[in-house]
Amino acid sequence: MRKVVLTLALMLPFLMLFSGCGGEDLSAPSSTLTDAPDTLFYNSGNSDGTSTRVRFSGTATDNFSIDAVQISFNAGSTWKDATVSGTGSSKTWVYLATESKTSAASTIRTKAQDMAGNWETAGAGTAYTKTSSSVIGSLESIVTSATADDVIYLSSGTGGAYGDSSTATVLANSVDLIIMGSGYGLAVTSTLITNAGFSAVAATPMTSIATSQSASYLFSIGADLTLKNIRVSGAVKAVNVHSVSGTTVTVTVEDTVFENQNNWAIFATNMTGNFGSVNIIVNGVMIDAENQGGDSTDRGGIYLDKVKYTLDDTLIANVTGASSFKRTAIYANSGGSTSDTSITISGCYLVNNVHGIWIDNGSPVVTSCVIRNDGLTISNGVNLSTAGTPRFNSNTISGSSNYGVRVGGSMTPIFYRNIIGANGSVGVWVDGTGEPDLGTFPFDDSGCNRITNSAFQYDTEYVLVASPTTESADIFNAGKNFWGSSTYAPTDPDIYRIWDKKDSIGDSWADLSGTGLGLGSGATPVLWNGTATCP
Repeated sequence: MRKVVLTLALMLPFLMLFSGCGGEDLSAPSSTLTDAPDTLFYNSGNSDGTSTRVRFSGTATDNFSIDAVQISFNAGSTWKDATVSGTGSSKTWVYLATESKTSAASTIRTKAQDMAGNWETAGAGTAYTKTSSSVIGSLESIVTSATADDVIYLSSGTGGAYGDSSTATVLANSVDLIIMGSGYGLAVTSTLITNAGFSAVAATPMTSIATSQSASYLFSIGADLTLKNIRVSGAVKAVNVHSVSGTTVTVTVEDTVFENQNNWAIFATNMTGNFGSVNIIVNGVMIDAENQGGDSTDRGGIYLDKVKYTLDDTLIANVTGASSFKRTAIYANSGGSTSDTSITISGCYLVNNVHGIWIDNGSPVVTSCVIRNDGLTISNGVNLSTAGTPRFNSNTISGSSNYGVRVGGSMTPIFYRNIIGANGSVGVWVDGTGEPDLGTFPFDDSGCNRITNSAFQYDTEYVLVASPTTESADIFNAGKNFWGSSTYAPTDPDIYRIWDKKDSIGDSWADLSGTGLGLGSGATPVLWNGTATCP
């Protein structure tokens, strides 16, 4: 008997642990509404002929699996079925509500059902109000009259209350707000998307807010603002961010398309001089600068002056015009002299711009970007000036008619695992007092770059690195990189050259087979420094 009791005692914890296996599921699921709205705004003057809808979305979770989600716009008196997607114990849901489906002012509640038939007991929900208008300017009053931390949902559609190309629309917030568009409609058909192979903005936001190209700005931002799922058309500075003394402003722009800009799509400047008082977060944004104005000024995609920024998964294209001005997809004059991991540009696709990235001062980390100019006249992939130590990791910089990378001022950039090639003049051009770091030990910090096929515009040679001010041979010797290309590998290795005006070589060429460069000899210029592989 004691043996049996002892055995049961030892098994009890395991019996308790597995007692639920195969048993009845009595646990109710739960649901949430993402960014629950305080105000619903319906554009009743929609000019594209479609019914206007507001998009609601969220998540639902269960210990096993979700079967259904419902939403109520009258505090639970009646319920609408949402569309559920996903697999597993956590799923997403969406509901598109026309104006007739929502009450004038009530409470939004959600509830979920699991596969076992258990319904969630709906919570208290979120109180909201609803406004409808077709009058241009009515959206302005909604924004200016909002209270702090309000969430404003905008319906789909164009025209009417959302403005047009001939009337100035100004949305100015003095309190923290979130403004949400109504999700996506048809896929973007612009050649900007199809040629670039970029998918961050795979469809057109269905909420289109417009103003004239000559309007000073569309969003004038004086407090925290989040913009999501909006198509922005027109304005000199569509999103104009300015700092106020003693305050910190954070602006987040997500899944938004900018078009027909006359200057900069996003313009952020810190007038107080207190770095960090303005923060810019951009994710999944497309900026088409094709219809920007004349050449006699600076203009481009995103302008960042003495602000902290994080740019991710963004496409900017067609910033053209005179190269003597700051015509650039991204212009940044922000940060200190050492690499700053809190200031980042990552996963971006910058195509057909006079300059892809222009860092005038500062030390951001630029990772996994494609900077491609397809031979645009007088273009540079990356332009570096003034001072700083920006870091470039795993980027592709190609197709510029001029330089892949220009290093000016006292800039000392660090390059690791980048591809720099097929540029019209020089892969890396150094005309300042600084020296780029193309490879120092350990190799997990810099080096391992592939620098290929940049045709010097004054000769038939391919020039990989050139400098009238810095000893280019030192750059070559610095670390482990891939020089040349198997595509163009000649029998005469000195077609891959460095041009060096300052070095003892004099104003002349040096080929990659020279023993002084440590690249070996013979007819094979395609080598990593010292070894055939890169760690």
